[in-house]
Formats: sequence, C-alpha cells, structure tokens
Amino acid sequence: MQLILHQHDLANFMSCPCLYNLTSNLGYRTKTLKKAINIGDLFTKGVELLHLNKPLAEAMLLVKKQQDELLLQATKQEHIDDINTDTSTVQAMLYGYEKKWLRVPRYKVQPEHHVTWKFKIFGVNVTYINRLDGRLLDIAQHPWILEIKTAAKVQKDLLLELPTNFQINSYWLANYKANKEMAYGVVYRFVVKPTIRQKQTENAEQFQKRVIGEYEQYTAKYFYEETLFVDKGALARFEKDITLIFEDLIMAHVKKRWPRKGNACMLKYGSLCDFIRYCGDPTEETLQTYYKKEDK
Repeated sequence: MQLILHQHDLANFMSCPCLYNLTSNLGYRTKTLKKAINIGDLFTKGVELLHLNKPLAEAMLLVKKQQDELLLQATKQEHIDDINTDTSTVQAMLYGYEKKWLRVPRYKVQPEHHVTWKFKIFGVNVTYINRLDGRLLDIAQHPWILEIKTAAKVQKDLLLELPTNFQINSYWLANYKANKEMAYGVVYRFVVKPTIRQKQTENAEQFQKRVIGEYEQYTAKYFYEETLFVDKGALARFEKDITLIFEDLIMAHVKKRWPRKGNACMLKYGSLCDFIRYCGDPTEETLQTYYKKEDK
C-alpha cells in the first residue's frame, strides 16, 4: 500500500474522516459554477508572479483575465458589480504588496515552495507533500518560511498560535526530515482587505485608484509583518502528534472506516461543509446529483 498525501488531505482527515474519504481519497467535488472571485487565491497567484520577478503589469493582467471570464458568465447586475469590485481590490492589493515588500527586498524569495517527505508506517510507504507561500533567504543565507495571509484585520499575538499551527509545523518537520534543514522561523505577511466599496458615481477605474490611494495613505493599517523564531521543543511534540495522526489514517484505510464528525460540519467563517447533502442522504444518487469525481 502506498499513500500520497498533501497537507490539506491530513487536515481533512483530522477535521472529519468522512470528509477526507470523499475528497482526498475518492476525489469528489461539488458541482458548482464559479461566479465570484476568490480574493485570497487570486492575490496569492499574483504575488507568485511578483516573486518570480515578473512585472506588476503581468500580475494585474492575470486578475483581469479572471475578471473577463467571470463577467461572461454573470447574469445579474449585482454579480457584475461584485466581480468588478473584487478585481479592483485584488489589483490594488498587488500594487501595495509590490510597493511595500519588493521594491527594496530584504529577502531572496523562492515562491510556492514544496517539500516532499517520504517515510514508512505500519509497512505503508507514505509520501507527504507540503506547500507554503515561499522559502526566504536572509542576507546571511538563513532559511525562513514565508506565510502570506489576506484577512479582514491584522492578526496579532501569533506567538500564541505558532506551536499549534499545523501547516507551519508540518513544513518545518518535513523540511528537516527530508532536507536536514531547520528553518530559522516564519515571516508572516498580512495584507488586509479594504472595506470600502465602489460608489455609484464612480467607474471601476476610479474605484481602483481610490483603493490604491487608501493603501498608500494608510500603509501600516493594511500591511503588517511579524517574524517568529522556530520553537524546537514544540516541533518535537508535533512530530509525536502527527505520527499518531498518520497511524490513525492508515488504520482507517485498512479497516475502510470513515466516521462522520458532526462538529466538523460548520467550517471556518461560518460556512457549512460541502458534503452536508451527502451526509444527510448518503446514497449513490446524491453523489451523482450534487457531486463530480475528479482524478487525483
């Protein structure tokens, strides 16, 4: 038996074994037509281009392309307004990011950094793939983890979160096990989404200018960076914890038991799990009606 797992696969299993089986194991997704821009995802893709030393204009065109695709599908004026507003927002965020952190860079960036850790548990070969927003090298060539977050407001007191941050600790551990490299710490970069909306009296270009002006005038409000050092004691504890999780996941595969966790139905930001329909009516007909199967 061989398992190829990404961080989100293990996170799904920890949240709900049934969710893991349907998504990460069987490859089901909801049948939904994309109608809105995912600001965080699109911003991350634009930042990746900037980290690859592509011009800001290329990142802006990436956003414009998705805007054009969604506008072709829009059927209501409110959808059109939301798409245009979100496009201007992402483009303004990219402008602000480039100005704040890339015009006078303090780190060398390797964007979209992946680490693959291979090991064996219970005779099962496991390949565990970790992805973060980037690997940084400071002026002394020390390695750091880059984590970019888009949020409604800046999250302070990250030191309280770090020892239990599953994504960061997974990367640290995998990188140490696979490459014998211990990152010095994490550079958290927060980009706050603006709360201003487009006025009826202004067009998209005027709104975009206003958002960019907001970022230029209130830089400290919208951009925040915090550097945290690695906690080797926390990492050692995490290795024990994640080993137990891998063992539980492998045994679930062996026994083919995927219990539902009702407390996982309400996800972050108050949204419901996409598989609520299936859990309410776990039949093949429900799967065929509301979900599609994708190749892993």
